[in-house]
Amino acid sequence: MKTINVLIAEDHSLTAKLLARMLSKKKNINVVATAADGNEVLSIVKDHHIDIILMDLSMPFLDGIQTMEQLFKENYNIKVIILSGHTEGKLIQKSVMTGASGYLTKTVDMNEIIEALVTVYEGGTYFDEISLESIQRSEIDTNQNNTIL
Repeated sequence: MKTINVLIAEDHSLTAKLLARMLSKKKNINVVATAADGNEVLSIVKDHHIDIILMDLSMPFLDGIQTMEQLFKENYNIKVIILSGHTEGKLIQKSVMTGASGYLTKTVDMNEIIEALVTVYEGGTYFDEISLESIQRSEIDTNQNNTIL
């Protein structure tokens, strides 16, 4: 397998550094850079080959959704996996509708992050168990609300 070039977009410096350090230990993963906000992400992708952005939703200036909108508007051929503490089904759905290829909650372990990176790199999608359950609950709630009306 080829090397996966990853950009970590996370506004908490300690979290970003730990993720970068742990991912860099894997032989097929190259952490190209870390970014603390959406503007930094857009700047970095202009100058580097990035395969996948592992991106938080809550960031200053441009959040994860706004950053994806900008990336895809500018036709960057980059895949995005959201890594967030947010577990609301509607937010996960919005992320996917905006273009995310995966969604991980911050309760996952490093092996699952690596599995998600490989799956998305190979053209698939990846959602952890919590995000899938949240989407299903959100769809059930929406269907029940529509039935009541």
